[in-house]
Amino acid sequence: MGKMAMTHSDIADPELTDLSFVDQKRSPDRELELTMPGNFSLVVVGDCIMSRPLTQTMEQDRDASGVLRLLSNADLCCGNLETSIFEPSGFTGHPYPWDGDWPLASVPAVAHDLAHFGFRLMARANNHALDWGIEGMRETTRWLRAANIVSAGTGENLGFARCPAYCELPPGRVGLVSFATTFRPTTNALDPFGAAPGRPGISGLRVRQVDVVTGADLELIRKVRDSAMTSQTAPGSDPEQVHAFGRTFEAGDGRYYRFDMDEEDLGGILRNIRQGKQSSDLLVVMVHSHEVLQEGYPELPAPFLKELARRSVDAGADVFVTSGIHHLGPIEIYNDRPIFYGLGNFIWSDIQELIPKELFDINRRLLKRAFRFAERATVADLNGVLNARSFAHELAFESVIPVCRFTQGRLKDIVLHPIQLGYGLPLTQSGIPRLASGEASERILHRVRQISRSFGTQIEIRIEDNKGRILCA
Repeated sequence: MGKMAMTHSDIADPELTDLSFVDQKRSPDRELELTMPGNFSLVVVGDCIMSRPLTQTMEQDRDASGVLRLLSNADLCCGNLETSIFEPSGFTGHPYPWDGDWPLASVPAVAHDLAHFGFRLMARANNHALDWGIEGMRETTRWLRAANIVSAGTGENLGFARCPAYCELPPGRVGLVSFATTFRPTTNALDPFGAAPGRPGISGLRVRQVDVVTGADLELIRKVRDSAMTSQTAPGSDPEQVHAFGRTFEAGDGRYYRFDMDEEDLGGILRNIRQGKQSSDLLVVMVHSHEVLQEGYPELPAPFLKELARRSVDAGADVFVTSGIHHLGPIEIYNDRPIFYGLGNFIWSDIQELIPKELFDINRRLLKRAFRFAERATVADLNGVLNARSFAHELAFESVIPVCRFTQGRLKDIVLHPIQLGYGLPLTQSGIPRLASGEASERILHRVRQISRSFGTQIEIRIEDNKGRILCA
């Protein structure tokens, strides 16, 4: 994976050179226009980690039922499904918590619950898509189809995982392209190559982290590597970089890191975005990405993500959404198209009872430090201890629900509805989205306005009705 040297026309546009070969009434540029007629409203949300049906619980809660009404009033709802759906009894797959993370699981009724909420499109390319192996991936597809939910981002080979999925609605056709930059090794799908078969999995965009250090630091790292490792730099490798201890270092003007996108992956993804837009009236593109600008600034996207989002819009994306960072990110309006650099969590269930013993074994030492009788620790106890390391704060339990409103093929505005997921409530009540009000609503809206300012985005905050608004047309 090397640095990108391609221009926009290299991928997003095949660069037509002879107009005589094109039907003048079907020019390539025209096919990339937003053609959804009339008034159309789209709700996009972040991570949906939902282990059990929640409709009845939410209907009994005033603020949660407000979320249900908000979703039902939209023409279409789309989100990132970060779980596997299957019936545990008779399931032939297995859990794979290889990196010590939760293998997320949901009962089949979750699919029908999501459909009841109003979800018709779900992105599936993420680092939890194969928590329960290929069998879990296939079962999830089966249950979603039974609930009339269209999904994208996974498939029996790379072609199926990468291709757009479509939802047919009375106003028009909506497409979805889903891919991930954060995923586990060997969970990305492959196409057949020669006699080698392909591989089921997700649509992955491989990125390589490069740690930039000072010249003096680079030489020190090179010396430590050479003294600690018997193998030296491989012939033909980049002399300006040092590969050591599983990382890549190069000299620069400070200490930071960047991410380089794989050119072949990027080309295939942008080609499918272009294809998806040519075949739909409105195209949503969702990427699952944990990569941020630098440690300590999780709300700021890494530079490659900004480039990726804008290239996706140039290729045909009408809405670009980032999931995965578990908190709010900035909002940008680029070429009259919204880019969401992080929508946080929409549903985050800590009720995860299908946890393999391996996860307890991996965290045995941590449990012994936390509990006097570690052998009595339950799944909920383990989840609580693990969450305390990374998610013991309000940021992971606050977000916004954006309602993108289009009129006559143009983005009119985006109305932001702040939500809270009940940080600190009992497990049966936390992780459920509720409309925020008062001080909490104002805090959430001010945060997203602050972090969006560097993108030139102006957000009007209406305290009286607990909403934010981005005027676009």
